[in-house]
Amino acid sequence: MKNKVIFLCTGNICRSPMGEALLKHAIEARPKTSPVRGLEIISAGTSAVDGMPPSANSVSALVRVGIDISSYRAESLTQKMLDECYALFAMSRSHIDEVRNFYKNPPERMFTVRQMIPDCQHPDVPDPYGGPLSEYIEVRDEIAEAIPHIVKYLEHELKKNIMRIEKDQFDMNTTIMQGTTPVFSFTLPFESAQVESFFLTFRLGKETVIEKKLTDCETKEYELS
Repeated sequence: MKNKVIFLCTGNICRSPMGEALLKHAIEARPKTSPVRGLEIISAGTSAVDGMPPSANSVSALVRVGIDISSYRAESLTQKMLDECYALFAMSRSHIDEVRNFYKNPPERMFTVRQMIPDCQHPDVPDPYGGPLSEYIEVRDEIAEAIPHIVKYLEHELKKNIMRIEKDQFDMNTTIMQGTTPVFSFTLPFESAQVESFFLTFRLGKETVIEKKLTDCETKEYELS
């Protein structure tokens, strides 16, 4: 299942760990019903050395806003990550070019972080590597400015993948009683690849009997309890 959100930079020790941490922090403040809570937020580098700790100035820049990334360790971007990627946010357009040129099946949703800001004139986040703390703080703030727009975009995209269907919208095949619990077998009115979850609603007149969110779109038999 494509449920990863990837922040991508070069070495995965400066910019992308900050992006990962800032988005995780923002998601923690979202309601429990928000679909973004089901995403796995990670970061990676196009030329990372696996296991490297984050730069000291990246750690310091985030500590100043109450976020600790000192235990983070760098990872190289892999094809498996991309195969499981729901959306990728790169620090620069050159990182997106690398994904397109050197990997198979790039993610459908792929942007620079700052492209998510409406009317942004500077789509790339500069690399602060080797610079003073003040440069890292500026980079932190450039990424942080985009985070609310990224959350809004992800919620909008995920909600598009939730389909509501009612009993008269699909073919009911059989009803089997298991004790007092009815088990319905049916044919879905869409291809399972089209959606990641859907709501199944049974109604009796105007009264809702049951509404159930189903996430296993491959399964065609459910207990309604």
